[in-house]
Amino acid sequence: LAPLGACPSAASPLGLGLAVAPKRWRYTPINGQPIPTRLSPEIEGPRSSIRLQAEEIFEVVEEKPGLGGVLFLKLKDGKGWLFDQKPGVGIMCVREGDAKTTPSSSSLPSAGLRPLGSATIAAQSSLPAGWESVLDPGSGKTYYHNPTTNESSWERPAAPPAPAASVPAAPSPNALPAGWEGVVDPSSGKTYYHNPTTNESSWER
Repeated sequence: LAPLGACPSAASPLGLGLAVAPKRWRYTPINGQPIPTRLSPEIEGPRSSIRLQAEEIFEVVEEKPGLGGVLFLKLKDGKGWLFDQKPGVGIMCVREGDAKTTPSSSSLPSAGLRPLGSATIAAQSSLPAGWESVLDPGSGKTYYHNPTTNESSWERPAAPPAPAASVPAAPSPNALPAGWEGVVDPSSGKTYYHNPTTNESSWER
């Protein structure tokens, strides 16, 4: 047995929390909504009464790896736990040093997913007009952003369907030639044909 006070191994096995010097993190949810911290390192764990607002900076004193690559973050002063990402949703928090390329709040969309990075991928030719693909530096994943409408999406936008080729309507067999019109003669009740452009008239069609 190790004597009382002996130092443990420096290695921290997966699943065990690693105490760190307080580090600054930023809460950057893709939906822009506030989040309550958790009482335990679980995404669906019980909520605390403490809520963080989007873009709020907080200090972390312990980082604990979880399943699926999730890193649980213990907030300073016993304020609970958060997590750096949520499977199926995306990045939730980034280290403050990694958040320098995050767009300012004035450039973020009011609804839907928000851009998280600024490294635009060059090949845009196959996207619908106005859309561009952007690399999220936090997750390494590509999302799609439309600067004109301020929309963002993790799903690749579909190109609008090509307009159907217009087929000219077949002329009616009873149609008059261009410029001609049928006129009823009030005295005889018969129809004659008149061309106002050339001022021609004819009883024959």
